[in-house]
Amino acid sequence: MIDHQLARRNLHELDKVALLEAKRPILEKQAKERQVANLKQGDKSPDTLNFAERGKGEVRDQLAAEAGVSKMTYTNLRTVNQKGSDELKEAVREKKIGASKAASTHYHAHPN
Repeated sequence: MIDHQLARRNLHELDKVALLEAKRPILEKQAKERQVANLKQGDKSPDTLNFAERGKGEVRDQLAAEAGVSKMTYTNLRTVNQKGSDELKEAVREKKIGASKAASTHYHAHPN
């Protein structure tokens, strides 16, 4: 359903990230399951042993690619979606403020 919504609309990146975040729990679960399976098969490499952090990074990378933005931009847009005021989100959509600056504000500040 999410993929369908992303495909049929010309959404701003901020809105794409909001939609894609609904996929995060599913993708994180799948990543963890793959890594646990690797551990059970005897893969003791450092990447596999640190699977919690590695899985989160892989999921973010995948979601960023689906949104068509860099990993850092995805992280910034996610922060704005989670903590930003409606005014801040609208300013990002209207390109009055960039995602990086918006994410680093105090979330309730009004952009100039």
